[in-house]
Amino acid sequence: MFIGGIVGGNISLSLSNSWLQRIYLTVVGILAFTTLRKSLQTNNSNH
Repeated sequence: MFIGGIVGGNISLSLSNSWLQRIYLTVVGILAFTTLRKSLQTNNSNH
């Protein structure tokens, strides 16, 4: 995990801010979508 953090830190320092923002927003969107989908699946199974 430590090595992954070092590698990820070096990669993020070499990217421009616009690329980092695109990656961040994409990951947040995917996580929000999967969280909502799982939430709706558990709500539907309870009824």
